[in-house]
Amino acid sequence: MGALTSALLALSVADGEVAPSVLAALDGGALPVVVAVVALLGMAVTVDAVRPVADLLRGVGALIALFAVGTTALPGGLLVSVGTTQAAALSVLRPAPSILLVLAIAVSWLVADAVRLRSSVIATIAAPLLVRLTATVVVVAGGGATEIGIVLLVVTLIAAALALMGPEGWALPTSVTAVLAAVPGWALIATTPEVRAWALVGIGLLLVAVGVARRRVLVGHLGGALATIGVWLLFSIHDVTAVDLWLLPVAAQLAVLGWQARRRGPVSSWITDVPPLLLVAVPAIAERLADGPGYHGVLAGVLALVAIIHGGATGRGGPLVSGIVVVLAVVVVETVAYAALVPTWAWFAIAGVILIGAAVLIERQGMSAGRAVDRLKDLVRDDDAASIHS
Repeated sequence: MGALTSALLALSVADGEVAPSVLAALDGGALPVVVAVVALLGMAVTVDAVRPVADLLRGVGALIALFAVGTTALPGGLLVSVGTTQAAALSVLRPAPSILLVLAIAVSWLVADAVRLRSSVIATIAAPLLVRLTATVVVVAGGGATEIGIVLLVVTLIAAALALMGPEGWALPTSVTAVLAAVPGWALIATTPEVRAWALVGIGLLLVAVGVARRRVLVGHLGGALATIGVWLLFSIHDVTAVDLWLLPVAAQLAVLGWQARRRGPVSSWITDVPPLLLVAVPAIAERLADGPGYHGVLAGVLALVAIIHGGATGRGGPLVSGIVVVLAVVVVETVAYAALVPTWAWFAIAGVILIGAAVLIERQGMSAGRAVDRLKDLVRDDDAASIHS
């Protein structure tokens, strides 16, 4: 025993508190736990031909490793300045540095057996041990309750992505890992609202990616809703009051809904494409009229230009016409302060140039004035778009 203690002390790179606690635990009771876990996992290997018995032995070994060393072995400073919810999560996780060796051996062994036998059951048995091991590693590295929560939420995202997009055999263990990491992780960041908001954004974007990759509309929109809530929480935390920014995520959702509606059949672009643009552009122009910052005008102008390009490329009158109107509105709002300085005759000159240019363009296109008006009516009614996409 003395040789083992000396070797661990020599190899330890932890700080002055962690290393002695690990060694003291080995002297005081953790070593028998290591022996018991290794013995049970080794016995399971010898009886793999009888899989239920082998998995039962692995489950008993995992339970011993999971519940070995309680909250009394937690570092003294870990429970300082934490709320009731965080304390409860730490009591469930019990991230004691003294049990690190037991958890590392158990998780490594179980993962190796799961890969060797291609068993999702064994991988699921390892899931709670992996969560506790992750929390323990963070504590050994000097992290506190919040840091444990952040790392566990990252594990949640990775495990959830694998559960939703990985091979079929990974679904059960990765789903269990995601749930077991998400609950204490969410509780441990209870005192940091910004981290919670970013967690919602991350989870939402993950679900959006899964919805796009797997063509699951409901999953994608659920992710969009969660991401929107996360963005709104960030806006609230940072005192963002601009209405157009708050409505931007909603407009993005509406734009996707419109795109999906047009894929199912011909629908007027005035219904699918115009509302998302106006939902953001109108408040942005209103903010600018109320002497808001210049980025409101830039936001409305950029969205309008995108709508014009989109409408022109696809032959959809809704985004093309509404985009032109919004651009003109932005130009008027941004130049209204200078309009009074322009002589009256200059406005008539500009109007004359525009009319002459329009006449030349109509003539070169070989259209009569009546035909040009009819073409404009068709565009506004979105007739061409309907014929193209029907």
